[in-house]
Amino acid sequence: MITPYQISKKMHIHFTAVYNWLAGKYSPSSKNLKRLHNLTQVPAQAWLEPEKYFNPYCPFRYQSTYPPDLSHLSGEALELAKQIIKFFPSRPPTREEFKQFKRKLRRRNKN
Repeated sequence: MITPYQISKKMHIHFTAVYNWLAGKYSPSSKNLKRLHNLTQVPAQAWLEPEKYFNPYCPFRYQSTYPPDLSHLSGEALELAKQIIKFFPSRPPTREEFKQFKRKLRRRNKN
């Protein structure tokens, strides 16, 4: 899983911009949406409307039917989404639960 910090470095933008997008404070520009899609394999609509389209980088914002339809995802994003749903089968994780999930995932990937 590429981290928000790694996304910011690869896009040559400040990391707070990515964190603000994930928190819903701001929306990425059309140029940045294309770059995000290329980096994460998450389509633009899931970055713009994560409440409606499941985005594995901010699943805590998802508010639609659970488990979500994942047909808009591919590659690493799809695999990450499947792991999230396996770990949280009945509802999307809270922001804090997702932080803990990412920590466990990083530890598992280090071994």
